[in-house]
Amino acid sequence: MSKRKIIEFYDQFYSSGQTMLVGSAYDQIKYLLPRGKLLDVACGTGEFLQTLPKSVSGCGIDISPAAIQRAKEKLKGSYQLEVAPADGIPFPDDYFDYVTCFGSIEHFENREKSLKEMLRVGKTDCQYVFIVPNSKLNYKTLLNFKTHTFQKEAKEDLFTWQEWKKIFEQAGYVVLHVQ
Repeated sequence: MSKRKIIEFYDQFYSSGQTMLVGSAYDQIKYLLPRGKLLDVACGTGEFLQTLPKSVSGCGIDISPAAIQRAKEKLKGSYQLEVAPADGIPFPDDYFDYVTCFGSIEHFENREKSLKEMLRVGKTDCQYVFIVPNSKLNYKTLLNFKTHTFQKEAKEDLFTWQEWKKIFEQAGYVVLHVQ
């Protein structure tokens, strides 16, 4: 599917008032966040950014103009929010202390370039936290006998955790923890 179609899919989703839930994403990384700059890639309407402590300066990008508009309304200027794809992050090299991306990498049109862009904007000691689906998860039970989420209409690639680990390592990451 083309990038334009993916943007249209998410614009329609976010324009309808829906939102993506990050679940326990903050719980997964709160111990990492004493202070610094954080980029949330595919930030949607800003739910995760809204949970950050004041000591962390948050920025978010999303491919959907509708999502960013809703995030700006919700967050009222507290964060720098940009309409941008993950494979073209509009921030300088070595800028962020933390980069997060929750439940989105499996939907990226150019996953390898996107992962390398996230590395580019992270400082040498940047900590990266990603949440990706495990293809071995029993989606049929969780999703009412469906094998993918509703986002498959846009694009969705599912892998095992071992395959994800290899994808991240091939892009240049050192995988420290898989949960």
